[in-house]
Amino acid sequence: MNYPMPSDENGRLKALYELELLDTPMSPSSIALLALQ
Repeated sequence: MNYPMPSDENGRLKALYELELLDTPMSPSSIALLALQ
């Protein structure tokens, strides 16, 4: 599958986490990521 790839690494990682959050429960790592924003 092809996902949009923002040029900045933070944007790419954020998109990947958001995709994961669509079908997985909130995990400590994802909560920490959201808290850093």
